[in-house]
Amino acid sequence: MAGNRSHSSIAKQLSDCDKADLNKKLATPGVTYDDIVGWLGGKGYRVSRSAVGRYGKDFLSRLSRLKEVETKAKAIVSEVGDALSMEEAASKLYTQKVLEYLLEMDDLSGQKFGSLMMAFSKLQSSSVQRERLKADFKQKAEQAIKNIKGKAAKGGLSSETIKMIEETVLGIVR
Repeated sequence: MAGNRSHSSIAKQLSDCDKADLNKKLATPGVTYDDIVGWLGGKGYRVSRSAVGRYGKDFLSRLSRLKEVETKAKAIVSEVGDALSMEEAASKLYTQKVLEYLLEMDDLSGQKFGSLMMAFSKLQSSSVQRERLKADFKQKAEQAIKNIKGKAAKGGLSSETIKMIEETVLGIVR
């Protein structure tokens, strides 16, 4: 990406709908910058091939970063087994995507930005609730272990068996 410079000759001319279509065309194999210049010309936009090339380079760079993040998130999700871990991985992915989106926004004001911040706020609230739930679950598991240890010792289980039960139960919540 070329510093903080915005390629306004394209970004500021196009409607949101046309910009979304442009982004799709840029990501489509076989579509050339000349094809895009012709398509934009047919829609009444006057842009040069080099302007499309600069915009395309920046867009494709951001797209590549997003695909890398998505690949990593899929790997995380495939490695985890429980719902809380999967929700946490999805939350991390969404947070990363929000940050990537913010990097590409030209204008950090207006309704889109407000809606994005509201959704991000809800995500953070969900993360706090998830951490509380995990801590509560762990506390309850540790209390259950104490109860099991007391009963197991009275029932004649060996310390080795008690330790195995403890590791199994606490392993679930770690």
